[in-house]
Amino acid sequence: MPVIPKLCFSPPDMATEPLYFEEPVPTPGSQEQKSVGQVSKDRLFPGARLSPESPSLASSSRTQDFVSPWGSTSELDAGPDGMAGSVDGCTPGGWEADFGSAICVRDFSFELSQDLLERSAQAHSALRGPSFSATSPDKGTMRKMALAMVEHRNRWLTIELLLRRGADPNLGRVPMQALFLAVKAGDAAGVRLLLESGARTDIRLPVELGAVTPLHIAAALPGEEGVKITELLLHAITDVDARAADQGDVYKLSKPGSLPSSLKLNNEAGPASIYYRGHTCAPEEGGRTALHVACEREDDDKCARDTVRLLLAHRANPNLLWSGHSPLSLSIASGNDLVVKELLSQGADPNLLLTRGLGSALCVACDLTYEHQRSMESKLALIDRLIDHGADILNPVTLTQGDKVAVGTAVDYGYFRFYQDRRIAHCPFHALMPAEREVFLARKRVLEYMGFQLRRAVFAKESQWDPTVLYLSKRAELNPCHRLKRKSASLTQPLHLQEHELIPFFKFCYHCGRSIGVHLVPCTHCYGILTCSKHCKTRAWNDFHKRECGSLTAIVPCPGAHLEDEHQGEGSQ
Repeated sequence: MPVIPKLCFSPPDMATEPLYFEEPVPTPGSQEQKSVGQVSKDRLFPGARLSPESPSLASSSRTQDFVSPWGSTSELDAGPDGMAGSVDGCTPGGWEADFGSAICVRDFSFELSQDLLERSAQAHSALRGPSFSATSPDKGTMRKMALAMVEHRNRWLTIELLLRRGADPNLGRVPMQALFLAVKAGDAAGVRLLLESGARTDIRLPVELGAVTPLHIAAALPGEEGVKITELLLHAITDVDARAADQGDVYKLSKPGSLPSSLKLNNEAGPASIYYRGHTCAPEEGGRTALHVACEREDDDKCARDTVRLLLAHRANPNLLWSGHSPLSLSIASGNDLVVKELLSQGADPNLLLTRGLGSALCVACDLTYEHQRSMESKLALIDRLIDHGADILNPVTLTQGDKVAVGTAVDYGYFRFYQDRRIAHCPFHALMPAEREVFLARKRVLEYMGFQLRRAVFAKESQWDPTVLYLSKRAELNPCHRLKRKSASLTQPLHLQEHELIPFFKFCYHCGRSIGVHLVPCTHCYGILTCSKHCKTRAWNDFHKRECGSLTAIVPCPGAHLEDEHQGEGSQ
């Protein structure tokens, strides 16, 4: 039975002789490392790496004369059979010989959570002893946080003392009023204290800084603190629709310098007034309100929705314009669908006429400028949501390019924007890059869906009229015999057209929905629909017109033959 030596040593020896367990790894061919004692080499694990803070053993005589407190290295290396070898190699239950760690103990990285740091700093900030002095040149993260907490606590006590002794929070204006500082810092408790002490909420920054109010800044604050501060200000504010002095600014996501569209404008008149509801009043345009600021946020959808809900609960007007945008169109452009739902549920007008060439909320939904804000399915769901809440896709939209002006619909606006990107719109599909092909297909899908919704709206509107009168109006307008009759003064009007007043129907492609920049051709069988190309004609026939064409011709006999016979009879006379 082997005898286990009894190791004993005195604490003073250990205190005077420090232990170094980080020693340099000898590299092959290095004479300096070979001069280090064998004791140092045998105790080093294979693959171990020195910390950059470890002392150099090659230059320290104390390290070279180091005596292990566990006995001689040669005794430990001998093993149970007296054979020289590694401590790791032969001892049962010992360390494995192929320990793969290349990091010494001092180099292990530990990640501390922010919550743990804050709790440690909170406890450390309560210390009063000399260990918490600010004279130490080397302060860690936790110590810096603790010092900041102490400073914040001292300032808070000073503010409370000043207000309790009668300080007026409205006097100081350099650099700004105290309420602005508390709002910008996101300090809800400070805002509450200032409001309770009589701080005014109708103050503004200088015009050079936009003349914004504290409510404008609070509506843009991220996180729950912004919602709390907005709620505090709304309970004390007098004008929730106060406007900033930025009426000349341009929305950051807009591109005023876009390329001209290749879509040709031919002074089209757009849909007749019987197809849509007229606008009751012109929208009011000016600077931003707090609602505009909250709706254009992109940082936190939920907190932005809560802020918008608070503003609407305090009767903020959702139908004011800034930079051509309404709060609804800003939320669409920023990609915040939660705010879109909140605005629509609270009565925002989806048919509000926007300025600066933006059209309407449906136009913004299909605008390529903001296509990166949401996925394809989200875009289609947004279009459906707007239509479900009363958005009229047949409302006229004015398009302008140079001296050319045309009136169309939201579908024409979408195609107008589509043809501004000439690379994707006109380049052959096989010549596009894979990413460009995906963009092309996504844009075409949105435009086709808009065309489908337009066709549904037209059919729903025309279903309220007399189908016979509508069909006769279309044939009278589109039939070439009728066009010949209008040119000839000698031809008399047919009897069935004299009894009814013609309906000014809307001329558009019944497949793609376009009415601007296209040449429309009627169906030669029934003259009931119009198409702009052979592709649209084939698609329309296969999708829906094959079932309707025969029923349309059965309404009344074709007047073409009657007109031709009457014209021939007059010619023979």
